[in-house]
Amino acid sequence: MEIKRGIPDDAPESTVEQIKLILSEESDSIGALFKCEERRINLSRKVEIVVTLRDKRFTLVLLWVHSTELQLAHGTIGSGLISPSNYELELLHGDPHAYVNGPQLGWNPAEAVPTPPFRWGLYPEGANYMTRKPDQILDGALLRRLLRDALLPQPSQSS
Repeated sequence: MEIKRGIPDDAPESTVEQIKLILSEESDSIGALFKCEERRINLSRKVEIVVTLRDKRFTLVLLWVHSTELQLAHGTIGSGLISPSNYELELLHGDPHAYVNGPQLGWNPAEAVPTPPFRWGLYPEGANYMTRKPDQILDGALLRRLLRDALLPQPSQSS
């Protein structure tokens, strides 16, 4: 039985490294071309992953702060997008049940310095992560499904 990788939640950089590895392995398994570019932008790091198969394309972009620099970050510590699904991502942090003086968002925006668990929340395009819970939390199985849905032909539905 094949063991599928998950996405750890101990540090922002661990989540990103595992996301890259999952997409690379999944790309290989379906014969797609995997391309990853990384660069530093001030305090943040940016990863852009493009996977292509024939005429179809899957893109994931993440902008995030390394755990050693979280105390310097103000506002978001990570954001991104997945295309063609048009999800926006936000790197959520802290105990999802600890924020009792406000709306239950599934994370703790009141932390002075963000703490684990670190999880990528998926939001519809244009949604405000400060006022609503994410539609889903990105995990290995969901990431694989989004990649396959974007690149592989979908079985036709019979009437």
